[in-house]
Amino acid sequence: MNSSKGNQFKIKRRGSWYKADFLGYEGLSEYAATLVLEHSNFQEFAKYTLARFGCKGKVYRGCVSKDFLGSDEYLVTLARLLNQVNGVPAKITLDRLSLKDKILYTVDFVERTLGIENYGKYLTKMLEFDSLILNDDRHLNNIWFICNEVNGYRAWMFDNGAGFLSDTREMYYPLDEEILACASKVESKPFSSTFSKQVDMCRELYGQQLKIDSSFNMYDALDSARGGSYSDRCINRVCAVFDFVRSKNRDMFTVLTNTKVLDAFGSK
Repeated sequence: MNSSKGNQFKIKRRGSWYKADFLGYEGLSEYAATLVLEHSNFQEFAKYTLARFGCKGKVYRGCVSKDFLGSDEYLVTLARLLNQVNGVPAKITLDRLSLKDKILYTVDFVERTLGIENYGKYLTKMLEFDSLILNDDRHLNNIWFICNEVNGYRAWMFDNGAGFLSDTREMYYPLDEEILACASKVESKPFSSTFSKQVDMCRELYGQQLKIDSSFNMYDALDSARGGSYSDRCINRVCAVFDFVRSKNRDMFTVLTNTKVLDAFGSK
């Protein structure tokens, strides 16, 4: 499986996938993303918790999720499907189209080729979530489907480690730089480099989809992580990033009474 920006070390053990931080605090970002999603109307996602794990004499900081694939299932990306069906790289297929037509083409392709209904609503919800956590890594190879030879395809979201300004390298989002300055540098994917443009177009076509419970508080949610692998500085930054973006997306927050999460096998 790919990971955040394709660089995280990962290992499978006893039915779980462990991923190590590489560019900053990706594991904390994955965990924070899970906390938000657990308080949302988004159901089709992998759940992550924080983890420290050893491998070949080294101890890594990161996150862990259960293996969500059944024995007869495999993952395939949107990019791979577009390449296989069209015979040319997905980028070539989409680059010639306007923003609106990129989205329409993608939704039609998925619904027609994979038989997934209402994919436009799912896609909108995923891109809304990316804009909420400032995930700059939702390229076409990071849009996933689970394939079952009997039951067909279903959409599934994971790998949110690039959110919350987790790449702390100097040329990206260093910890000592103001959140507003860092946020202004984040470029979205896959249809536009501007979050608002691709979200607004999706909403124009399919309506607003993502809803987060307004009672959710990131500071409270991450309180149990303090004193662990991540410094208070990193935790406070994730909280501040969420508050910053939340203030600009108040329409996503409402009172939710049912936020049960599907597992990858379709049960709650």
